[in-house]
Amino acid sequence: MFSLLTTPYLWLGVGAALLPVVIHLIHRNKPEIVHFAAMRFLDLTPLRLLRYQKLKHLLLLLMRILALFLLGLAFARPYLAGDKVPALFGGEPRALAIIVDVSASMSAVDHFSAARDEAQKIIQQAASGDRVWLIAAANMMELLAEEAEPKKAETALTKLNHKQTAGNLREALLFADQLLSRAKLQRRTIYLISDLQASNIPAGTLALNSNAECVPIAIKPAWQNVAVLDGQIVKPSNAKSTPAENEASAFACRVRNFSDADQRLDVQLLNNNAAVATKNLVLAARSEQAIQFSTKAAGREQNFYFEVKAPVDDLPGDNRFYLVAQAERKRRLLVLSGNADAAYFVREAMRLPGSPYQLFEATPGALHQYRLEDFDAVLVVGVAGFNRGEATALQQYVESGGGLIFTLATTLQIEMYNRFLAEILPGQITAAVRANPAEKRRGAALTEIDFGHPIFKVFVDPSNGDPTTVQASQYYRVEANPAANRLAGFEDGAAALLERGAGKGKVLLWTSSLDVAGGNLPVRGIFVPLLYQWLNYVCRPEPPQSTTLVGQTLFFDETIKAGQSVAVTLPDGSQQTLEKLPTPILKETPQAGFYRVQHNNRVFWHAVNFDAHESDPASLPAENFTARLIRPDEQTLAQNSVAGIFGASEAAERDAEKQQKLWRFGLWALLILLLGEVWLANKTPR
Repeated sequence: MFSLLTTPYLWLGVGAALLPVVIHLIHRNKPEIVHFAAMRFLDLTPLRLLRYQKLKHLLLLLMRILALFLLGLAFARPYLAGDKVPALFGGEPRALAIIVDVSASMSAVDHFSAARDEAQKIIQQAASGDRVWLIAAANMMELLAEEAEPKKAETALTKLNHKQTAGNLREALLFADQLLSRAKLQRRTIYLISDLQASNIPAGTLALNSNAECVPIAIKPAWQNVAVLDGQIVKPSNAKSTPAENEASAFACRVRNFSDADQRLDVQLLNNNAAVATKNLVLAARSEQAIQFSTKAAGREQNFYFEVKAPVDDLPGDNRFYLVAQAERKRRLLVLSGNADAAYFVREAMRLPGSPYQLFEATPGALHQYRLEDFDAVLVVGVAGFNRGEATALQQYVESGGGLIFTLATTLQIEMYNRFLAEILPGQITAAVRANPAEKRRGAALTEIDFGHPIFKVFVDPSNGDPTTVQASQYYRVEANPAANRLAGFEDGAAALLERGAGKGKVLLWTSSLDVAGGNLPVRGIFVPLLYQWLNYVCRPEPPQSTTLVGQTLFFDETIKAGQSVAVTLPDGSQQTLEKLPTPILKETPQAGFYRVQHNNRVFWHAVNFDAHESDPASLPAENFTARLIRPDEQTLAQNSVAGIFGASEAAERDAEKQQKLWRFGLWALLILLLGEVWLANKTPR
């Protein structure tokens, strides 16, 4: 089908084509008959010759009209629309990134098989010169084929496996965009094959820096679902952390009916695969209900799960929610240290009996091995500097609600801190200050303390510790950000402790270090209570998550230390032996259910559950999804003055016109026409 990219130019061409006609009509002379005697001696012009002259004049007029029309048509940038058009014009090969959503929701109504068929259809329609990137998208991205020929990409489809984890379509698009931005081929397309679940598509716009066209393919049909959203063991205020034998315990869960009709449900509480309580109810369409059970505990460590059964349920994977009756987990603290000695005093403080924190230690270079959102707080000690990737990860963590504490190393790359952490750092670091060894006083004392702040309020009572006894022998001068609060200073006027909010999280900056090279804080009695006050203040306000979701990191019991070995039995019965763990974690949990961890003849149980975000069938229309995508060339076009007059076309239309370049044929035809017009005009008498 013939189409135009900027149609208004065609109408300008049509208007210009009428100019020769208008000029002809204006300057046309009306013949006037004049009789005089000499005319009798002249021969009459043959009628045939007159007709021939009129024909040439008419042809000249038509050529001039057509020339102006072709000029307007060329500026209108015509193109042919259709799947087979690029082959007719020998179009450039394409770089195709095919994202197949393999998250948990894609198991509903056989969506996964339909998505795989769609991917196969796209690959089979690709030209031999095209190159394909095949991406399986869930909570993590798996690149199954990279810059592959279509036949090899079709073979890679056999590696496509469905997962039980949550999806992240935003990260999938960014990953594909990053791959295509490095592609040599300039004609780029991203195909997103998904159910376009609304819960997996964050609000806001998304920029595609590769200038790729994004084609969302929504998998149908719509599906119905009933799910157990969450559950817990409800203990009275005076209850122990784990129920004693034969002690009555209350259990509660939330069940939601996502379908369009009321449903009669059977909800059960099971212990070791045996039902201990059952409730029947009718749940209205698109509503939820909390359900409570009461039963006696049979032992200290028990595994329970809730299960719902419904007549219409297209996603059975979320019908269970697993619970392990055990002590409430501690808050998780990740310490980023530049070396082992830098975190020595922090490590000892966290080992005190009754500590509410479970300590994990890593270097900044190993930061990519962790999901920061699994931690309640991050403490930086003795780190000289961060690269851009590490700084970005910390910024995203804080903005999403995490708590971050910076303490400055004795040797610091100031420029890296100021450059990469400017968005979250409470101030700009300027210079280091060191005490003079010749002076009797070994450092600057802590002063100007804000005892009204939650961190220092407890020290109003001197029996809890005296902050004024702290002295810093080395610290850094910091120009506080206007958004920061100064909580304490040194006696020379320099800031000692600054606070800043960033997104949903909090950041503290202690301008000295936490070792004896920085001052006497680690060896003063106030060190432990002050450190805990810092952590308690910046920690996420919500209580620690009691369950692990599929795909997330599984943190082992704190009695399992780094360097030890454990045996893990997965819910499907398969076993893994983890030798000499660098950190006591299982990096990925592929299934929902109970995980059995054995270490030194001790057995620990962990519950891993389906992500409730995958349970909601609500989807986003493909056109609404496309409207959220922004390409840099679209932004440039929107800022262009011509675009402001004539409007911007769709990305697919611009790509088609760019490949075909029919305007060149129009200009060549115009040139030939003008040469013909000049030749004919010279042969035609005026």
